[in-house]
Amino acid sequence: MKKVKILFPTFFCILLLLTGCSDSSTEVENGYTSYYITIANDSSFDVTELVISMVGIEDIKQISVLAEGEISQQFEFQLTDPSGCVPISYGDYRGSYLQNGIEKYIFIPIPEINIFMHINDDGYTIEDVGN
Repeated sequence: MKKVKILFPTFFCILLLLTGCSDSSTEVENGYTSYYITIANDSSFDVTELVISMVGIEDIKQISVLAEGEISQQFEFQLTDPSGCVPISYGDYRGSYLQNGIEKYIFIPIPEINIFMHINDDGYTIEDVGN
């Protein structure tokens, strides 16, 4: 029984070390985590004046016109790890676009690292595409 009491904590510590040292799925470089978003216009209309940003950084991505059936480039946002007093929406995507002359808003809370946003006639959907 004494060997079991010693072996279990030892194996548990080894497991923690192994999982702690493995390559994580996020890209962290110099205290920044990279987030990626690609946008597809799957709607029946052109999307214009598309603006998207991430809460916590001043980087804003803009697309003048995303034609029907067109896919944007992959945009990268580099977000620092939160410190101090940060807003509850830190790291969320926010933005807007015009579709058929109507302004529509984008809000994606707690996004995955690499997402694909599909704009359709009724709004948009989000797909996690992994790394």
